[in-house]
Amino acid sequence: MSVPPDNSPEDAHNQSFWMPGNYHSTVKRTEDAFQACNDIVACFQERARVERQYAQQLSEWSSKWKPLVDTSPLYGSLLKAWQCFLSSADRLAALHSSVCRSLVSEDGVRVQTWQKESFHKKIFGGFKESQDFDTGFARARSPGAKRLKKLDKARSAYHKASRKEFAAMERETHAKGNPDVAIEKQRRIQRSVSLVSQEAEKVRGRYEKVLEEVTRYAPRYMEEMECIF
Repeated sequence: MSVPPDNSPEDAHNQSFWMPGNYHSTVKRTEDAFQACNDIVACFQERARVERQYAQQLSEWSSKWKPLVDTSPLYGSLLKAWQCFLSSADRLAALHSSVCRSLVSEDGVRVQTWQKESFHKKIFGGFKESQDFDTGFARARSPGAKRLKKLDKARSAYHKASRKEFAAMERETHAKGNPDVAIEKQRRIQRSVSLVSQEAEKVRGRYEKVLEEVTRYAPRYMEEMECIF
């Protein structure tokens, strides 16, 4: 005997990468990655400005105090300590200037070079890589999508047949032993239950056959999608 299917909410797995159309978010990562490169370079440049300003302020501070220290009445270890305090600022300024140059001329350029080599813009917008990925995913997805569509149709038919069978069995249960229902009508109800049960069994067989086909194809589909990914 079949049972009526639950009217459960949409399966959370429908959000999976493997479900039809869900690869589009993966393709979009190409555009996201291109923008991320721009953001990284902008971040480096802003940090470089901070480093340059700090180095400049340290140098200005040191230059302001050096003449005063050198002409001060202090002597001995106290004078030497004060002068070392200023010279350490000069070394720190040089270090931050070096960080500034590295962020712009080394790290930033390296990111921009990789970005230029990895992304190729199309004339009418978008990236060639995005188009290639989208085409590849769609080609790998197509056979699986057709099978899933066939499976959804078979599952819907099975659920419909199961509900029809369940309703017929409910009518049979209410009719049994009910003196208000004629014997002939009870027999018609029983024949109806037999017919809908046979039909439900046939539909279930077709559904299970399609499900088995989808299950067999799944490993191949996943392998092809993973290769493109």
